[in-house]
Amino acid sequence: MSNVVIAKKITLKSNRIDSEFYAIEHRIVRLKNVTGHVSFLGKTFSINDGSCIYVPSYTKVHTDIYAKNDLPIELEIIIIEKEHLANIISRIDISELNNEGTCSCNQYFLDGAKVISIIKSIFEVTNSCLTYKDVIIEGLTFSLIHSIVEFSSLSIFKTAFLSDRFVDKVEEIVSKDIRLKWKLNEVAARLNMSTATLQRKMRSENVEFSHLIQQIRLKRARIYLMSTCLNISQISEKCGFESAAYFSSVFKKTHDVSPSHYRKVFRSES
Repeated sequence: MSNVVIAKKITLKSNRIDSEFYAIEHRIVRLKNVTGHVSFLGKTFSINDGSCIYVPSYTKVHTDIYAKNDLPIELEIIIIEKEHLANIISRIDISELNNEGTCSCNQYFLDGAKVISIIKSIFEVTNSCLTYKDVIIEGLTFSLIHSIVEFSSLSIFKTAFLSDRFVDKVEEIVSKDIRLKWKLNEVAARLNMSTATLQRKMRSENVEFSHLIQQIRLKRARIYLMSTCLNISQISEKCGFESAAYFSSVFKKTHDVSPSHYRKVFRSES
């Protein structure tokens, strides 16, 4: 599996999810055996069995969904790092597409048959023993993004093109020394602005500082889990978590599996 495209399937034990999560990367999520609502970017969406949504990077999402017909809730999640998404979009010939899109519904809902078919293919390849699986997934991901742009219009990925966001500047600063116990005023000083100004700018981009720092640490932790043999304590220390126990707790809350299990599954699929 590619480090910049992660496809994972989660079966939840709970028959209801009433919680918030914060995504630093772009996510495409398909929900099965559910009914309820999902809210983000100031909008609320009705969710039904098979609904598929695109969640932009740096977005806080609130979910209130229930299991349907006593079946377990299943989530199919494709995570695409923002730099990789921007690279994919840069290779799409926009002149060939209808930039207004063909979708009359909300653009974050992905219910086109072609889009759903490609998502299914990505998971089939992810769970297969095919040679050059990474290459195949990369090609399917390009086709997926191309189809979404064609279906919903290019504006759905507008955050992938924004290079002057303060959240990106904050991530760049924090990532250079992720072990530090970063505070908002310290980052503001690096950006030569007041704490209040940085806080206001981040709020305007719908980002909470503490959530961002945590997701940056988790992002680095995933890289270590996938590409090194460092143990959990070493990864926790390198990523700036207070302890291995706290790291494991935060990781499991975010990914629904422990760091060790995440590494085991990733390596078995590679």
